Amino acid sequence: MKVLIVSSKYLPEYSGSGLRAHNTYMRLSKKFDVNFQVITSSTGNYKSKTYEINGIQIQRIISRKIRIINKIFGKSIFKRLLNALVIIFEYRNVKKEIKNKKFDLIHTFGISPATIAAINFSRNNKIPLIMEIVNPVKTPYQFLPLQKYISKYDLSKSCIIVAISKSIGIMCNNYNLKDNVWIRPNPIDEKRFNVPTLDSKYKSRRKLSDFNSEDIVLVYVAKYLKRKNHTFLLDVMSKLPEKYKLILAGPLLEKNDLVNGYKIDNFYKLEQKAKDLRIEKRVKISHGFVDMKDYLISADISCFPSYNEAMGTPLLESIACGVPVIANKDEKSFQEWINNHENGYLEILDSEKWSTRIQELSNKITKEKQVNMSKKIKKISSSGKIDLDYYKIIKKLHNSKNEKPNIMEILTDD
Repeated sequence: MKVLIVSSKYLPEYSGSGLRAHNTYMRLSKKFDVNFQVITSSTGNYKSKTYEINGIQIQRIISRKIRIINKIFGKSIFKRLLNALVIIFEYRNVKKEIKNKKFDLIHTFGISPATIAAINFSRNNKIPLIMEIVNPVKTPYQFLPLQKYISKYDLSKSCIIVAISKSIGIMCNNYNLKDNVWIRPNPIDEKRFNVPTLDSKYKSRRKLSDFNSEDIVLVYVAKYLKRKNHTFLLDVMSKLPEKYKLILAGPLLEKNDLVNGYKIDNFYKLEQKAKDLRIEKRVKISHGFVDMKDYLISADISCFPSYNEAMGTPLLESIACGVPVIANKDEKSFQEWINNHENGYLEILDSEKWSTRIQELSNKITKEKQVNMSKKIKKISSSGKIDLDYYKIIKKLHNSKNEKPNIMEILTDD
């Protein structure tokens, strides 16, 4: 079965959903009769390009001239018009490329001109669709500018919607989409993310920092977007005793990214804040693509102060490694997975309260709790289980003809 993945971002550009899409389909292609190709948009790259990763063809489709004009004048009164032009031009280019490809099913990740084109193409041509909603959006539908006032499409037939959190699933239910909505956590590679031995934990810690086994190390790995809230943890650190240390890591934004966050030219501000707070010797700040496992197994506590988060896969991976988590209490997706006193704490974004919670948490970590939290999360979100469920969905959609699928029937059919 041939699957066309259409994603808002894809490797080598950093994106949690793009990375997950690639890893998931690489596993599926090894286990089952599934092969795939990729079309992607981008937020940080303004150049169209066809390239390969792990032998998989990826086609990035961008309207370079319109993007550059939008970057220059996008903050003016013409903002909406220019954004609309970017969507329309790239939509047309993607639609043209999709017409020239052969595939059995489309699987979209995120929201972009490319995914809008793919979803509309799927609905207009009765092609099976898996639509993965990876952001906290208000509607499952993706339209061209003004399209929603002119025409609508059906997401109930030959379509499975993947909701990566319960709150996204509830949003879909509000649009009368329920039977074909698969609410599931992001998959964890259970072979990689395990409770480490003390030897491997401290070996990894020494490789990443100057911190030692006497320190209590907090870790946060995330792209340096404003909403990921890295700076908040510096405020927290300033209120913690000397033995507490912090490791921050993750990729910077590309120079063409229009979202708020840290790029190479302003990254120094983060380091300067640590100096201003006089905690620079207790904080290790780096940027770039990293191996999440190395960082998580080095940690005593994992931190998630982000907001507007659909689902943090590293949060689940942290629990799988037996590392308790402190996370933003106001995020619904975090509320689904963090149980106070069991695998971490939920707390509002108040640096004093986080400081108190972190100290409480560090005194309650036991090997028994680590093993229990790891087993529990793997039972729910192991990649092996979720891969099999994906294959059942792909096979069912491929073999059905414009029917209304029922996700529970698909997943329970042996």
